[in-house]
Amino acid sequence: MQTLLLAALLVFDLPAGAGPPGTAAAAVEGIYLDLPRLKFDYRKVRYAPELNRLLAREAAAAGGEVGLLDAVPFCDCQDTANNFGFHTISVAVGPNQAVVTVQLRNGGASIYRIDMVRLHDGWAVADIHGPVHASLVTWLRSALARRAP
Repeated sequence: MQTLLLAALLVFDLPAGAGPPGTAAAAVEGIYLDLPRLKFDYRKVRYAPELNRLLAREAAAAGGEVGLLDAVPFCDCQDTANNFGFHTISVAVGPNQAVVTVQLRNGGASIYRIDMVRLHDGWAVADIHGPVHASLVTWLRSALARRAP
């Protein structure tokens, strides 16, 4: 199914900062532009309903302590390095979904793929794929199921 989705998407290269306002690329770029700020809170990013529910369950299970997620999933980090930067490698856009691939520099280089969905009032993050979690949604589902009584 995901292969069909990706095959149906239009793929193009887009330099960082070039995402037109209101696009999936601009939404992802906004996250990465905010990420180095001291008060960045990944929980306040706009998420698709399923990922939002999973993150809420993870936070509730943590009870105010460090939970399953001990790092910002957009960089797998707690802090950003002095050389922090990012570049949008590609954007694949379909009618109601998009995949934005970002190369991140934060100490070393890594690649993150952000799945986006278009909701009635704009774009939201549906999943995050990076070096630590091949799929944040899949990992949270599994980890939360293991912790359930």
